[in-house]
Amino acid sequence: MTIEHALAVDAIGINKETGDVHLTISDHLPWGRSHYSLLEAKVNAYLNFAESGEIYTTYPDARGRNLVVHLIAKYRPTPEAEMVFSQISEYLVARGLTFVHTGLPAGYDDDAA
Repeated sequence: MTIEHALAVDAIGINKETGDVHLTISDHLPWGRSHYSLLEAKVNAYLNFAESGEIYTTYPDARGRNLVVHLIAKYRPTPEAEMVFSQISEYLVARGLTFVHTGLPAGYDDDAA
């Protein structure tokens, strides 16, 4: 799944270094206005997945662990995207989750140009 499938959890797993549960958003889109709406819908779906307790039914190993919404983006975030990330982070922290964002393991696609 990807950011375009708002109601699906793209990936879930435990970070071996921290023990935190990462709910991963796979983001393959370039940054733009409609992108932020997709991200908002996806983050809200992940928050609902956590707050409803569905995460513990689907992934029992999440019990007692910190929950992290982890955005993995294909394209380097714009300054506007970074501001949106800050707002998302504040929103999630207030609800007991953490937000992080990274590029692909090989880096951002647009850095290769």
